[in-house]
Amino acid sequence: MKKTVGWIIGFVTVVVFGSTALGVGFAFLIPATLDLAVGTTDYEQLDLDFPVQEQRSIVQWNDGTVMTQLYRDQDRSPARLRQIPQHVIDAVISIEDRDFYEHEGVDVRGTARALVRDIEGQSGLQGGSTITQQLVKVALYPNAARTAKQKTIEAIVAAQIENQYSKDEILERYLNEVYYGSGAYGIKAAAERYFNRPLRNLSVADGALLAGLIRSPENLNPITNPERALARRSQVLDAMVETDRLGRSEAARARTLPLPTTLHRNAKYKPDSYFVSAMIDHLVDDENPASAALGPDPTARRSRLFGGGLRIRTTLDPEMQAHGELAVRRGLPTGTPVTAALVAVDNTTGGVRAMVGGVDFAQTEYNLATQGARQPGSSFKTFVLAAALKTGYSPNDTILGESRCSFPSPLATTPPDPYVVSARGGGVMSLRTAMTDSINCAFVRLIISLGHGADGPAQVIATAREMGVERSNLVPVTSLALGTSGVTPLEMASAYSTIAADGVRHDAAFVEEILGPDGEVVYRAGRTGTAALRPQIARTLTQMLEGPVRDGTAASTLGDFPRPAAGKTGTTNSNVDAWFVGYTAQLSAAVWVGQPECGDNDDPECSLSGYLGDEAFGGRAPARIWGSFMEPALAGEPVIGFPEPDPEQFPTSQYVSERGRLARIVPIVPTTTTEAPTTTTRPPRTTTSAPPSTNPPTTSPPTTSPPTTTTSTTVPGP
Repeated sequence: MKKTVGWIIGFVTVVVFGSTALGVGFAFLIPATLDLAVGTTDYEQLDLDFPVQEQRSIVQWNDGTVMTQLYRDQDRSPARLRQIPQHVIDAVISIEDRDFYEHEGVDVRGTARALVRDIEGQSGLQGGSTITQQLVKVALYPNAARTAKQKTIEAIVAAQIENQYSKDEILERYLNEVYYGSGAYGIKAAAERYFNRPLRNLSVADGALLAGLIRSPENLNPITNPERALARRSQVLDAMVETDRLGRSEAARARTLPLPTTLHRNAKYKPDSYFVSAMIDHLVDDENPASAALGPDPTARRSRLFGGGLRIRTTLDPEMQAHGELAVRRGLPTGTPVTAALVAVDNTTGGVRAMVGGVDFAQTEYNLATQGARQPGSSFKTFVLAAALKTGYSPNDTILGESRCSFPSPLATTPPDPYVVSARGGGVMSLRTAMTDSINCAFVRLIISLGHGADGPAQVIATAREMGVERSNLVPVTSLALGTSGVTPLEMASAYSTIAADGVRHDAAFVEEILGPDGEVVYRAGRTGTAALRPQIARTLTQMLEGPVRDGTAASTLGDFPRPAAGKTGTTNSNVDAWFVGYTAQLSAAVWVGQPECGDNDDPECSLSGYLGDEAFGGRAPARIWGSFMEPALAGEPVIGFPEPDPEQFPTSQYVSERGRLARIVPIVPTTTTEAPTTTTRPPRTTTSAPPSTNPPTTSPPTTSPPTTTTSTTVPGP
């Protein structure tokens, strides 16, 4: 059998490359040659299954409307044959294979006709290959050399394809497979690329142009070669008239219509927004639950996302996203390097409802919402308080929160030794007041009370991890209480939403549902969370976090916010980073303001003060952006209060010192303090200074005085 097929291939090769005089004779040899080849080929040895067509994926908003479309190598969106207008089908058949419905894969008459035209110098109107042969070439042998032997193989396979598939199935596959130029594969993508309209709205002239592109898509491109494209369109219209598929008057009208002059790219070969970029990273990542449904490894998952024809319904709310972008744009001065990031998550599901990762994704794709780990300042104090409450502390415990404090090793981690904190203070106060007024010395003392050295910070880190700060590198040092380890806005919003959800943690989610090209469910998000905090602790935290919004560091900006809200401000050393993280019953959001290029640099040139003035604090610009987003984002939602903690479950109040909770209560010493801006979470910088006086108030326990010469550090505040 192999000898027979080999003889046929050799014979056809000789005939094809024979003299021109044998050309017409070759047309009469074709039927016998193919009959012999078809009759002696073992079809079971041929792979007649078409590979899966690569096709774009559709990304949707949470309401099901299209957000964007993604493709990898081939921008294709398959269409059913019944969706393609008949005049478009007629145009393709007329110019590419007018006897398509009569032949059995190889058109003997068409081949002879094309050969005669070649001999007469009239090539160009119609080629010799049938639609079935062309489909075999592009689908099964796209990279094969164009030899006589290969053409014979393709002709044999085409004949078998005709036995295996119906004519309509072959035509549909062909129209969705071929390349139309300008990155468009398939008739539907071509209609969008050149005309920006759906298939059903293509005119006769449109269909003729697209049909003409198949032979040489780039040479006949109407944008780059309009004269050639116009001539080719006329050829197609002539062919339609010649085959009685179009009237002469209609063809004449079609010739008068202009060619397209602009390309339209509805699909993207890469992410086009901060959210879509983060969503893809999320779905490719091994650690996320949706990733396993998309493939065994990141490469396979990314390939399926861009070429698997998926329909991805995301968690992103179009109205909330618009409010977030507007709030950031209006909340920052123009013409400065200052930018902002905003993330909002649904408290009941963890779904990301809005994400602003910078001012303009087209200018910089670096996502400050998910990749920009920046020091959170005093907004990290929430995790210190959560760890303390979990350990058995009471919100009514008292603690010394002076304006300057010093802690030698081994109480504090090193370096420096001793660890010195300078910020505003107010004597002995309750933990509630310490949170409302964001008293640095109180929270440094609180973290040390949880365990000397690295032990206290380790407890805080464990709590932050449980609440949702999973990926950022948290360093177990005493200054962690003031937010000296960088975190992302997404982590902060997720962790605070754990508090709002009565202690139930929902991992940040980007996708609600993924459907395959045939509508099958590939992935559907669950609604089950993980208990991270006891409800009593979460409610106590919320009650204490209402203080900064109502009476404390954010009150001047958010004091009249129209619904119950809780949150915390943060401002780092030299006012380089400013934060506000807060929530209502339904939604949590984190806002960061700063200069992306500065990173962890607390150089004065990176200070926000030069650009924002009095707004360069967590309770000002970030809180203002937060409020400007949250109020319209929640418009129409019911006003829901927070569940109250049970005061009878509060532990008996005690006094907290750096050595732990003491059995006796130290009364609160009323003091008058002037609110002053404080800096936030930069790793301590050391300077030599005279030691502060550290004698506590007469009502507080004695403390050890620091040495006469110390290492002093100015550290973050609210």
